[in-house]
Amino acid sequence: MPANNFTVLRLLLATFVIVSHSPEVLSGNHASEPLIALGSCMTIGELAVAGFFAISGMLIVQSWNRSPRLISYMAKRMLRIYPAFVLASLFCIVVVGPLATHSSYFASLNPSRLIFSTLYLEEPELPELFSGRPYQNVNGPMWTIAYEFRCYLLVAALGVAGLSCRWFWLFILVTSCILVLTPSFDSAYFSRTYRFVGRPYQFVLLLIPFCSGACICFFQPRVRAIWTLIAIVGVVCGLACCDKPIAYIVAGVLLSYIFYCLAYLYIVKVRIPDVSYGVYLYAWPIQQLIANEYPAINPLLLTFSTIPITFAFGAISWYGLEQRFLRWKPSGIDPVTIESGQATVAASQ
Repeated sequence: MPANNFTVLRLLLATFVIVSHSPEVLSGNHASEPLIALGSCMTIGELAVAGFFAISGMLIVQSWNRSPRLISYMAKRMLRIYPAFVLASLFCIVVVGPLATHSSYFASLNPSRLIFSTLYLEEPELPELFSGRPYQNVNGPMWTIAYEFRCYLLVAALGVAGLSCRWFWLFILVTSCILVLTPSFDSAYFSRTYRFVGRPYQFVLLLIPFCSGACICFFQPRVRAIWTLIAIVGVVCGLACCDKPIAYIVAGVLLSYIFYCLAYLYIVKVRIPDVSYGVYLYAWPIQQLIANEYPAINPLLLTFSTIPITFAFGAISWYGLEQRFLRWKPSGIDPVTIESGQATVAASQ
């Protein structure tokens, strides 16, 4: 399988989420977040999430195009998402919860709600945790996983309908950008949470980087270092503007090309395990536990304390669970490849 940097890029994005959340876990707001402190209208964490969705758009859409079979496609997606998510949910329920709340914790749990929240890829509904801390939730970043899976379902729906083509993905991208820029779309009606689509506004917002990544698969732009630098400058300019929807559109569109180029412009020779998903799932509860135990800790120390612990948990999740379940993926499926010029990017998604 041709070498690429997708595993490294995903791990970097997961690390950026930790860096972004450390000040917020301690203060309860974005004011001291590194990018916000520099005048940006988006946090590092929001950029990292956009990067995750851009990479997913590239690899998942290409995966369907290479093997357009619904059952095998859904089997691969569920084997990739659910095992680690279930384990992380159990960790939050059985380990984090008792450490962060009162003695009658287990008696106050609602098993049926916990089962359904896990099936719907939602954060576990637990009694109030971390009393006195700015945030009482056990794993805030889990909300993005459900939206990620909804994007997977969209890929399957378009594929089955015969609409997974470059122009239709471009149409969805343009439509999403227009909707996000429409003031009435961020109204109370579209900001409500619905069971199967979540918040429509949030879903459309995340569709922008995902569709941008999908367009990369079809249009296969040529990779040039100078174009990558120009795209990076474009993202910086977008972050400097005061309008968050515009910044998100600029970042969402350009990040897909940036990560597409970084995937193989300069290949990292060291092979690393794909621990990014586990790192992402365990970072917030570990940060919360550390901050709860040491309230006076500063953001920098919290970050450097969290990273090695979450990397260890990510490795346990990968070697002990994720890798084993991925061996059950349907056989006889071509590897996912993205070709551009003389280079080929492959990923085991």
